[in-house]
Amino acid sequence: MKNLSRRRFMALGGAGLAAVPLSSILTSAVADELPMVDPESPQAAALQYVVASSKEGQNCANCILYQGEAEAAGGACGIFPGSQVGKEAWCAAWAAKG
Repeated sequence: MKNLSRRRFMALGGAGLAAVPLSSILTSAVADELPMVDPESPQAAALQYVVASSKEGQNCANCILYQGEAEAAGGACGIFPGSQVGKEAWCAAWAAKG
């Protein structure tokens, strides 16, 4: 397993904790109006966000944090409040659904 620096661990934990209350506020109607995550943004870069996942069986559509509809091209994510992620994207915060 890859070692995480203390700073990276705190950034990931803080982003997740801050996103939990926000994730319950967003609905799919609101999420449709949100801009897509900018892969060049500092948060996306820190989480290694990519638009197209190269990880077998891992993408935003099957991540527990993804809040988009199955047929939608993207949706809200608890890690990126105020933006939506593509369902084929991936980041280091990925966690399997169910």
